[in-house]
Amino acid sequence: TTARDMAKLARHLINEYPGFYEYFSRQKFEFDGVTYGTHNHLMQQYEGMDGIKTGYIQASGHNLVSSAHRDNKRMVGVIFGGHSAAERDAEMAQKLDTAFTLAAENDNNPHNSQGGSVPSPDHKKDRLAWAPPLRMP
Repeated sequence: TTARDMAKLARHLINEYPGFYEYFSRQKFEFDGVTYGTHNHLMQQYEGMDGIKTGYIQASGHNLVSSAHRDNKRMVGVIFGGHSAAERDAEMAQKLDTAFTLAAENDNNPHNSQGGSVPSPDHKKDRLAWAPPLRMP
């Protein structure tokens, strides 16, 4: 799959299955008497982060599909190919900060008819993708 596909799947999950979304934002769960913690360390470090999925495979490195919400906006981002989980997390945090800043600037621009749209990033071999911001109810 591609980063763009994962962004689309994340938005579909959030929009169409909100009752199940809480499973992707859990910081820990217990199974068979063992407690497992999240591998998404941004959940504890990034304001508004509420999930979705981390991963690693040798072919693509450290991956992250994330969702964060602030100021009635939700950003969904995907990074494939991090050299380490820490590098991937730092890049995601920086990209989310930029996306939230751009969305706020667009909202505050009286000449912007779309309000809140965030420009697509440069796609480095389709390893990075963003879904347009979602308005929170």
